[in-house]
Amino acid sequence: MEQFRSPLSDSKHKASAYFTNPCRIRHLPATESSFEQVVRALRLSPQQYAESPELRAWVRRNKSYKFVPPDLLAAFGFDAGIEA
Repeated sequence: MEQFRSPLSDSKHKASAYFTNPCRIRHLPATESSFEQVVRALRLSPQQYAESPELRAWVRRNKSYKFVPPDLLAAFGFDAGIEA
């Protein structure tokens, strides 16, 4: 009777060390969200967010597609869509 040999047990099909060794997994660098990029480009401090017409226009256009802090949505009068 012949034993079943998995194709993965063949020496030709070794598992990648990057998938099997957790120490080799590289973490992606943290990047700014689109909101943070816009705020930086407009040179706004958090205290200025609610007063900025440019930020309000960006939020209106992107609130359904990009991250916008829920507190800022509420300050602009937009529905945050968060149910408690």
